[in-house]
Amino acid sequence: GEKAELFVLSFEKERIGEPLCHRIKRISEIDVSAGYDIVSFESRQSLEPDRFIEVKAVSGSGFYWSKNEFEIAKLKGELYYLYLVELGHIDEMGYVPEVIQNPVVNIMESDDWFVETQSYHIKRI
Repeated sequence: GEKAELFVLSFEKERIGEPLCHRIKRISEIDVSAGYDIVSFESRQSLEPDRFIEVKAVSGSGFYWSKNEFEIAKLKGELYYLYLVELGHIDEMGYVPEVIQNPVVNIMESDDWFVETQSYHIKRI
């Protein structure tokens, strides 16, 4: 995961450019429960961080998305992004990760993705 996060951090800094690139931060280093890994900017006109990025290193078998990440994605809506990074391709010139804005809508409510429940929390009542 760290390699994918560092790739996206660099990718975002290049996408935004000066002077905002210095304000893009890897949140996962200081708060693993934030529900996203990186804070960035929608555009060079943004005044405050307004792009919340969860980075997933992916393969053909898919990826895991935690309940906390999902809940934060619901709260952030259009400001939340999943960046799907194929580790086998990040060293290729010009590689761009798959970027999914508002994944609660664009994955969970889409027929293009298979979503499978992996675990349940159970307690005695």
